[in-house]
Amino acid sequence: MHEIDGGASAPLELLEQALALAEDAAIAVRGLRDRYDLDPSRLDEVQERLRAMDLLKKKYGDSINEILAFHDRAKAELELLENAEENTGALEAEIAKKTGVLQKEAKNLTRKRKKAATSIEKEVMKILEGLAFAKAEFSVQIEEAPLSATGADNVEFLFSANKGEEPKPLIKVASGGELSRIMLAIKTVLRKVDDIP
Repeated sequence: MHEIDGGASAPLELLEQALALAEDAAIAVRGLRDRYDLDPSRLDEVQERLRAMDLLKKKYGDSINEILAFHDRAKAELELLENAEENTGALEAEIAKKTGVLQKEAKNLTRKRKKAATSIEKEVMKILEGLAFAKAEFSVQIEEAPLSATGADNVEFLFSANKGEEPKPLIKVASGGELSRIMLAIKTVLRKVDDIP
């Protein structure tokens, strides 16, 4: 082209310079590309992590902080479950200790009830004699029972309208009128004593 038109040499030189600059730029861009890892599988990996994070947000919270808080709670629960055997042993030891205290207190309560039962029997009999039950027998029966909130005893009032007959549970043997008078006697005695066990 230079041979055909002498004025084309300047633009031709510029084009040659531009080509050299473009080649230099291409070499520089290749160098930049090599500095960064543009592995397509890495892009897939990042996109998969983003999808996983979106799923976590839907299930465990709207933000990363909420997801991390859920993680911390779940981790604490897992540790609690993993230590359950150790915790169970400590709880069983505490239960055994408390049961021992309860049994001791229940025995003390039984002793006090038996002592009070003797005095209640005498006082009720005095009142019953004044209510036309001179031949009656009244007693308080205290039997061992499983440990409960009220101790380790079953307490029952026994009654017999005639001497010589075996006293039986009051509720089963007393007639309506007898029951009213006996209950009056029991309530009178119990009113006198506030702290009957």
